[in-house]
Amino acid sequence: MMILASEISGDPLDRGYATMTAAEIADSLNAVNRPGLVPAEDVRRYLMLAGKWAFIADDAVNHATAETRRACLTLTSALESFEAFDLQDATILAVVSGGLDGLVSTGHLVVDDKAAILGLENNRQSRGQEIGAGRVTIGAVERARP
Repeated sequence: MMILASEISGDPLDRGYATMTAAEIADSLNAVNRPGLVPAEDVRRYLMLAGKWAFIADDAVNHATAETRRACLTLTSALESFEAFDLQDATILAVVSGGLDGLVSTGHLVVDDKAAILGLENNRQSRGQEIGAGRVTIGAVERARP
């Protein structure tokens, strides 16, 4: 309850809670419009549907140049090693972005692929989930309001 009360009274994202009804606040907190973890499975799915996964996986083992093998192996290893990527973490974002840049430079991806993969973090969770309140009800908002 304290988390929700703090969110509503502090309004850290300037959502305008002060002028909203309890129902509007609950709707705002439950809307899935916040960034979140990117499951490795979603990255693999994107690459498969774009027709790029097989080439990357094959070149991770069989390509003639070490640079290309390394770029491809970096991605395939990361997707096998991690369940999800928190692109809100600057260090993780830099590593993932750099790895994707490597694949752009080898011709395995284009800049639009990189943007699409990095964009997979969008609309992953609600603000309620993000702050640890889960699904927010009108009653919970009424009890949390000052």
